[in-house]
Amino acid sequence: MPRPPRLLPLALTVLSAFVVSSPPPSFGADAPDPKAAARRAQLAAQFDRGERHALLIGVNGYSSERMSPLRFCVSDAELLADVLRQRCGYPADSVVLLADRQPADRLPTRENIQRHLTATLLKTKPGDTVLVFFAGHGGIVAGGSSLCPTDFDPDQSGLTGIRVDHVRDLMHGCNATQKLLVLDCCHSGATGRGVQLGLSGDDLDGFKGAGGLITFAAARRSQESQEAGDRRHGLFTWALARGLGGEADADRDGIVDSDEVYRFVHDDVSEAARARGREQTPVRLLGEDVTGIFALARVTGEATMVKAMEPGARIRNSLDMELVLLMPGGLMLGSPESEAERNVDERPLPARLGRPFFLGRTEVTQGQWERVMGGNPSWFRPGGEGAGSIGGGDPSVLPVEQVSWDEAAEFCRRLSALPAEKSAGRAYRLPTEGEWEYGCRAGAKTPFSTGPTLGPSKANVDGRKPYLEGEEGPGLGRTTAVGSYAPNAWGLFDLHGNVAEWVADAYTDRSGAGASYDPVLPPTADARVTKGGAFLGAVAQSRVAARAGRAPTFRHRTVGFRVACFATGYSDR
Repeated sequence: MPRPPRLLPLALTVLSAFVVSSPPPSFGADAPDPKAAARRAQLAAQFDRGERHALLIGVNGYSSERMSPLRFCVSDAELLADVLRQRCGYPADSVVLLADRQPADRLPTRENIQRHLTATLLKTKPGDTVLVFFAGHGGIVAGGSSLCPTDFDPDQSGLTGIRVDHVRDLMHGCNATQKLLVLDCCHSGATGRGVQLGLSGDDLDGFKGAGGLITFAAARRSQESQEAGDRRHGLFTWALARGLGGEADADRDGIVDSDEVYRFVHDDVSEAARARGREQTPVRLLGEDVTGIFALARVTGEATMVKAMEPGARIRNSLDMELVLLMPGGLMLGSPESEAERNVDERPLPARLGRPFFLGRTEVTQGQWERVMGGNPSWFRPGGEGAGSIGGGDPSVLPVEQVSWDEAAEFCRRLSALPAEKSAGRAYRLPTEGEWEYGCRAGAKTPFSTGPTLGPSKANVDGRKPYLEGEEGPGLGRTTAVGSYAPNAWGLFDLHGNVAEWVADAYTDRSGAGASYDPVLPPTADARVTKGGAFLGAVAQSRVAARAGRAPTFRHRTVGFRVACFATGYSDR
């Protein structure tokens, strides 16, 4: 959504984790390559050397009434702080945050910024890495990029702003070997003294001696950053955080380097901005002293989980759940207007999944629920109100039902905390609606993953309420063992029928939504989405695009869930 005009254009941006995308890259097994092995070893050695220091600055509010307040700069700085600690090897006490609502000596005033910048740089020594990040108002002052602290005065811009070239000069003078200046500001891509646009190149002999000052900037000199307020983060910073979290590791070697980050952020932000009808192109500025490529982040859990796996590969966790690896890709969420019995909240929206993830092959069973949560809330359980419908079958392989969204989310938290799952680097949550539809469609564009119709011979649905001219016939009137019907093309079971499935998103009426799908994942919401239909109800409710909004406390014998699995430390978008 375009921002209102401002005296100095805003410095910020907020993102969607799902944007229109070109075809996804393939992440198959690494070919045996001595040069690649040497490259990985050198990057790993580079990542492990020296200490790391960071100064992160986020400015939302300004003392001058002529400066429009910002919304998400502080949350951007906080997000990056988390990623630096979790993935980039920065000790908690080496990350200094200056932002609104901090104590007086940590407010982002010009004096505090200058003082903490000097103190941070003076701590460095050869072999160290230092990162300085700024999110706030930015503009062109006296021909050069300038940063606006909270006490910036537009009438005294030369005296109250902080020139980017001044920050670069200070960083050039410090003892650190690898230096990163990250600017989430409008016009931040203006070149300064001794810098040039471009990549550092692929000189594999330069890893051991990699060093110098690299500037990552959110936009070209002439461009403004864009906002997408539902995500509460900048397009640029959110892409950077996701890239450092593992998505930028294109060669799957377990190390995210500076070239990978730039390519990932450039493509992700450019596409996200175009989807909103705007232009924003991140740039990278290289100091004259830059040599080699910087090792920025280590991808631990996800590298172990995904490396050398082909799309569709399966893993089995400590609960004997089987999960399928789904690779990044795009889809059209929702249904076309020509689809029969569609609802107005199924507006077609382009979506993209930006990273690999695992999706449960089946719905969570009663047996798996009992092992994690104890007890069993299901209607169709021994001693339950639907016990008479079970017959002589094994109830432990029936899907758990009569669980609320809150309880399903708690199951995911407890499963993630199991020692076996923690040691394997696996973290769980409910899939987003986009992830669920991506897995359910398995590349199909029809109302069902099985084709244009669906009946009780292909899924546990009620054929007394058929879809169009589809198969008719009585349904089971109860749940059945997970995996009883044929899987879809990607090996996933029961996405149509059996039980409806909770997903992570808050329910929003997408009939008037924007240009792309952004999953809405607030901590609390009045309603959450269920997908996939159930053994009761019209077959149309089991279409891929069909969705329903339920209170997060809602429980019913037709509602269960399945899990999504990601790498520990960065499972939530």
